[in-house]
Amino acid sequence: MSLSEELNSVLQPGETVLMVLKQSLLSNIAPDNIVVTDKNIIIVHYSFWGRYTGYNLISKTEFTILPYSRVIGLLIDKGRMLTTVTIKIAGFGQSDYIKNTLGIDGLWHNDANILVSFVQEYKEDIKKEKIEEVTIDEARELVKTGTTKFVWLGRNRLSHHVTALLGAEKGKLIHVNPGNVNALGRTYIMALKDCVLVDHYGTISATFARFLKRTYGINSFVLKNGLKDVDTHHEQLSANAMLHYLEKDIDSADNWFAANAKSIGRFIEILFGAVWGVDALLKLNGYFIGSMPELIAASAAHQPLWMAPWFQFWAGITALNPPFFAISIITLELLLSIALMLGILRKFAYGGGFILSLVVWSIPAGLGGPYGPASTDIGTGIAYAMVFLLLAVIDAMYGTAPKTLDSFIEKRFHWWKEIAEIKH
Repeated sequence: MSLSEELNSVLQPGETVLMVLKQSLLSNIAPDNIVVTDKNIIIVHYSFWGRYTGYNLISKTEFTILPYSRVIGLLIDKGRMLTTVTIKIAGFGQSDYIKNTLGIDGLWHNDANILVSFVQEYKEDIKKEKIEEVTIDEARELVKTGTTKFVWLGRNRLSHHVTALLGAEKGKLIHVNPGNVNALGRTYIMALKDCVLVDHYGTISATFARFLKRTYGINSFVLKNGLKDVDTHHEQLSANAMLHYLEKDIDSADNWFAANAKSIGRFIEILFGAVWGVDALLKLNGYFIGSMPELIAASAAHQPLWMAPWFQFWAGITALNPPFFAISIITLELLLSIALMLGILRKFAYGGGFILSLVVWSIPAGLGGPYGPASTDIGTGIAYAMVFLLLAVIDAMYGTAPKTLDSFIEKRFHWWKEIAEIKH
């Protein structure tokens, strides 16, 4: 599939490709294309198969789309042969910009200079575009008389404090996270036409207004100087009222555990990997390696009659070559321990660990039984399986975990996400 055919799925109506640059093969065996249009910088991340066969047999081609309105700076790092261009991206936080970066490595020096010069000149043209600013009184009048709404821009949900300052009625104030604007859908974005954009300082609103105008042809209003001026000059909320709002915000805010879920999940993952490592090392003795069929037969004692064929089958299979099955389990547990502690191929580690836990629980552990009046639990194997399920859910919710070997590899080879990540 040609580059032009690949781009058809992501180019907006009327968007024009101005230039195409390509990574060097010295940097990436499946080099990315850097496509510069009149609206965005688009990085085309090919899979190895997509680049050289024309078909995405295993992993698909991915796109990173960066609107010019989100670019706040570019840095060039020249090496001996190749250059890395680091693009500073404006995130949209609660109070001001959150600085993020996107690195494009493996460019030839001349290509890097062309890219940076073009984007800088284009950014200067964008800054000259006028935006329509309104005062808080003008904004309230607009919202009161028509279909216009206040649009609060920020990562966090609307607080009582913001609602009180704007004095907006129910249904006249909505929340949009500009960092996720590409996932909103065109219909939702078009509904922002003629709305009043609001943030704490007005900088985010101005940037987002230019983005809407250039990308979607939408005109919007910007609250001049943001809520900063409203808070200090226009609204005189009583101390008791402000305390009431702050208390509600504190009650509804995410706690420390939610804010640090990725790091906590990673810490649990390392500890869990250590547990599996110790478990494997404890099995490195002659008794386990030579007596696996006897262990399974012992676990079958006093089990319900309908379970007898299951245990007889596995006792017979393992009796054919006890050391092979015992060493296989030890090896799998060691590999699982290494994968969890280093954070590599986590998607397979979670799935494989879940299955292995169920196998250990259902065969050698005898489903935690036998069950009777003296039974107190159902065994640890099922609990291990649930921990793997929990780690997979955390990974799916929050993406790449920090301080993992997977995250290091993904910085160099984008296709690794297809293999290692549940969510990519």
